Amino acid sequence: MKMFEIVGRFVIAMVKAGWTWLFRGSVLVADAEFDARVKTCEGGCPFFRAGTRQCSVCKCFVDLKAQLRTERCPDNRWKK
Repeated sequence: MKMFEIVGRFVIAMVKAGWTWLFRGSVLVADAEFDARVKTCEGGCPFFRAGTRQCSVCKCFVDLKAQLRTERCPDNRWKK
C-alpha cells in the first residue's frame, strides 16, 4: 500500500471520529473506562504498536481514541 493511501485512510478515519463525537454530545469517557481501554490495548493486543501507541487495524492513536465515548475498538476488545 502506498504511503498516501495510508495517510488518506488515517485522515478520513480521524475526521469521521471527530464529527461523530462532536454531533453526539462531545462526551469523554470516565477516567476508569479510559484506563481500562488503554490497558486492554497495552495488555497483549496483537494490533497495538507500542512505539507509536497506534492500532494497526484502524491506525488510530489509542490514547486519543480511548477518550471518546463514541469510539469502539475495531477488534471489539473494549467493553461496551
